[in-house]
Amino acid sequence: LDRLDLPPVEDFAEEGGRDVRPESLPPLSVHVDRFALDGVSWGRLDLVTRPLPDKGLKVESATLENDWLHAEARGSWTRENGESYSRFLIRVRNTDMGRLLERAGYGEQLDGGLTTAELDANWPGAPWEFDLARIEGTLAIGMREGRLLRLRPGAGRLLGLLNLQAIPRRLTLDFSDLFKKGFVFDRLEGHFTFVGGDAYTTDLVIEAPSARIEIAGRTGLAARDYDEVVTVTPHIRSGLPIAGAIAGGPAVGAALLLADRLLGEKLDRMGQVQYRVTGPWEAPNFERLESDGEQP
Repeated sequence: LDRLDLPPVEDFAEEGGRDVRPESLPPLSVHVDRFALDGVSWGRLDLVTRPLPDKGLKVESATLENDWLHAEARGSWTRENGESYSRFLIRVRNTDMGRLLERAGYGEQLDGGLTTAELDANWPGAPWEFDLARIEGTLAIGMREGRLLRLRPGAGRLLGLLNLQAIPRRLTLDFSDLFKKGFVFDRLEGHFTFVGGDAYTTDLVIEAPSARIEIAGRTGLAARDYDEVVTVTPHIRSGLPIAGAIAGGPAVGAALLLADRLLGEKLDRMGQVQYRVTGPWEAPNFERLESDGEQP
């Protein structure tokens, strides 16, 4: 096909999409040069499927590609005891996460963001009934060189999952000198486990020019709430020699550079702050935890 423009998923479901039985579908081998969903162009689409006798449909491969996005998926859509289930392994690479979010209907939230992600998950219903709040599985994500454009609540479950709303708002209050130009990050990466409408992580890290932010705990995707511990380590030592040279001359700057090399990360950890974050995404509570500043 040269072009295929599908209606919104919600319209498809209302017009009988929920009555589609995967075991009734024939094998498919589809190529579309210009695929669009609800009028939004996504580029080239390739889809290959085959029937699973008396069970459903196996997606051998599905690929969506344009000049800034490459997404591929494989999995199955089956029907058991009158209920349908989807299970997919999805890999995404894109050079502009901000554009992806905007095209997906989230608005202008992020500028840039070179991203790789892998989702291995299952959920009740058809493939188009995917919802982060209903999946079971795992996600690995890595993002580079991004900048938040608007720090507003209610932007959707993806930004809520990565805590890219509440944390920056808090940091601009507690570290206004570090984040006065907006929330720019060099690296964001972590792993999540999804179960029962919640997402759990032990290793979400956001590396910004002025601070390292580590997040561990639960994000409620169904309840839209947080129960996490956030550790903020300002990059104090990176600016010390320059600040010293300006304030006290080259000799002071050299002394601070020597202290930086001798003490290493301890200088940064002297300014480390920990928070317990709980409550709803729109208005989370931040409780500052006591710390001696020396622990990782």
